[in-house]
This record gives sequence, C-alpha cells and structure tokens, in this order.
Amino acid sequence: MRKEIVNIGFLGFGTVGSGAVRILQENNVEISSRLSPRLKVKTICSPNIAKRDTSWVRDEVKYTTDPNVVLNDPEIDIVVEAIGGREPALSYINQAFEQNKNVVTANKLLLAQEGINLAKLAASKKLSLAIEASVAGGIPILNAIREGIAAEKIVSLYGILNGTTNFILTEMEKSGAAFDITLAQAQRLGYAEADPTLDIEGLDARDKLAILSMFCFGRYTSLEEIPTQGITQLTPIDFVYANQARCTIKLLCMAKIVDNDLLLSVAPTMVPHNSLLAKVNGSFNAIMITGASGGQTFYYGRGAGSGPTGIAVVSDIIRIARELTNGHTSLSSTFSFQNLEKSNVTELSQPYSFSVRFTVNNHLGVVAKLASILSENNINIHSISQDKLLTDKTNLSFVTMLEPTTPQQLHKALEEIKKLDFLIQTPLAMRIEENI
Repeated sequence: MRKEIVNIGFLGFGTVGSGAVRILQENNVEISSRLSPRLKVKTICSPNIAKRDTSWVRDEVKYTTDPNVVLNDPEIDIVVEAIGGREPALSYINQAFEQNKNVVTANKLLLAQEGINLAKLAASKKLSLAIEASVAGGIPILNAIREGIAAEKIVSLYGILNGTTNFILTEMEKSGAAFDITLAQAQRLGYAEADPTLDIEGLDARDKLAILSMFCFGRYTSLEEIPTQGITQLTPIDFVYANQARCTIKLLCMAKIVDNDLLLSVAPTMVPHNSLLAKVNGSFNAIMITGASGGQTFYYGRGAGSGPTGIAVVSDIIRIARELTNGHTSLSSTFSFQNLEKSNVTELSQPYSFSVRFTVNNHLGVVAKLASILSENNINIHSISQDKLLTDKTNLSFVTMLEPTTPQQLHKALEEIKKLDFLIQTPLAMRIEENI
C-alpha cells in the first residue's frame, strides 16, 4: 500500500534533533522533489521542551515530555533517537522496534556497544536501523562504503574522526597556545562540551572507528580492546618539533586486518605535510580508505554540528521513506555485511619511525644515558632536536627522532627510562605515518 504521509517522531531536541527538524522544514521543496510521500514531523519529545525555542517549528507539530507518546503512536513510522548515551536510548530503540517502527540514530557510543544486537532485532522485524549520522557528521561515509565501494576489498582506513580535537590541534599549531587555553577557546565557540573528556581522551573517535571497522571489514570487537590515546599530553613545542620533521600532528584513527586480526588504533600521530590528511584543519573530518582493486579514496567534510549531522539524519529518513513507499524496508544490512565476525585486536608490530619528546633536569650525561637505554633495546637515534628559542635551560625539552623500531621495543625502553630520576615528565612518543 502506497503511503501518502510518512510520520516522524523525535526523541530529543538538542543539536541533532533540532538540526534535523530545521532541515526537514527549510529544505522541504528539494526533499519533495525527490520523494513521493510527504514527510511530516508529528511529535517531538524532550524532557525540557518548555525551555526550548520552538517558535520556528510548524504549528502542526505536537510536543511531549513522555517518550511513550512517540513510541506507542501507531501513526509514527520513523523514530529519530537524538538523545545520545547508552540509556535510556537503548531501551527506547528496542521499544520502537517492538512497536514496528523504523529507527534513525546518530548514537555512536550505543552503536559501537550494541549495534550488532540492534541490527539483528531490526532485521528480524524487517525494519530499518539507519545510522549514517553516527560517523563523521556531514560526510556520507557509511553509505559510500556500503554502496559506493561495496565490491572493494578494503585494505586500510585512516581517519580524523573528531572535529573538537582537530580544531584544538590546528589552533595549537597555528597560535602556539597551550592545550588548556585552546580547549577553553573550543568550548567558547561551541566545538567542545563543558565536559570534553570523550573528545580529548580519544573515546569519541574510538567509538566511530569501531563502527567503521564493522563497515570496512565485517569485524567487531569490544571498545576496551581498542588502544586509545588522547591529546592532553601535547604542548605547543611538539608542533615545533613536528614541523622540523616536515610533519603535523593529528589524532589519527587506523584500521587494518593483520594476520586475520583487527589492528585498530587511536593516537596522536605525526603526519607528513604532503599527506592529504595533514591538510585537514579546524573542525573538519576526513577518511582515507585504500582498497585492493580501486586504490585510495578520500572523504572530507564537516564532522559535527546541527547542519551536517542533521543532513545525515534527514537523508536516512528519506531513504526509509522511499522503502516504505515501495512497501518494504531494510533493503540492505545495517553494517554493510550480512554477518559480522567477532575479532581479536592485534598490536602494532611492524617497525615505525617514532618521535619521542623528553623533558629532563638539565645536567651532564642526560642524553648519553637515554641513548644507552635505547641502544640496549636495539633502537638507534636518527637525530636530536631542541627548540633554539627555549628560555628554560633547567627543565630541558628535546625530541629524539628514532630509526624504525617496533612499538614493543620502544615501550620496553621507555619503561626503563621512566625510572630515571632526572626525568620531569613522562616521555611522549608519537608514531610517524610516512606513507599516507
């Protein structure tokens, strides 16, 4: 039976929810020219809806603080979960499926943790779980992997997946300001939350990487197994040293299959200036995928915000509405693969060049002692750099560029170095990705 109207209910009316509603209204003419049924926002649910500015929303929309009004309404075809977090979002999505409703969500944490179970439930009921907005905001990366390069055997993925951290790193490099000052600036501009932990500790990027690994390789793992390092240790001097090596610093996400295991990593990484990823600045995101047959493809755009994320949400709504018009939904698997396989996470084991920043009490024999420990662990120093403008000669900061070594060898050497009494700060080691 052909549907004339597709009714939509929103759970949550924050950045994502309000952005999607605004796009549905403002882009109505364009949407109508691409879609037969009319999209109608029937109900918006938010616990603090009375405090929200809804003056711009169409008069036909109803408001409620009770999620059950949306979830139990037999006329609502699509539920947009725009709450975030694990609970009550998980319970609401399960209830929506039980009530035979399709779901659109941008909830990357929930999808990284429970996406497989939710996808199975949706498939069992012949419903759609649409998740394009969960990764990289306005970049249609999930659809590109699912449809655009569906025939490709993906070899590797590298990505800048968090706009907040990329903005902070860009500003630190550009202005020379300290991390705390730049974080405060990001908060004032709305790029960072009042509690920025998920962003600056790499956890948001980790969740998105977990979702992408499902799309690229059909593999999943527990989030706790993914090696994750944030950006809080970085200082302006690190960008000076990186620039001397013709590199910049990015919070880089990496995914590969190595010996049938998943190799996943989120960490501050030195990226050569001639790489496309080095040119991704501000709050933008980018993903670089290499395939065995088609080679490299590159995806770039805004990774967050009401506009980019709202576009992704509404695009998912349009796809589901098209399917409903044809009398069925769930035409393709949520995570691209028919079945997902549990995978172990392996460690980086191939030799890499590394940059290691040391901050020490300045006295004779410091460099000789560090070099000795590195040598005992079969690690050679390529060069040593020190900023000529440094005024503090007591707390000496310098960087050693190491010849290729395995992360395991470097870790062993650094554990010994951490015991030295002249060390002021924990050494900061960064991998140099020379071939991206």
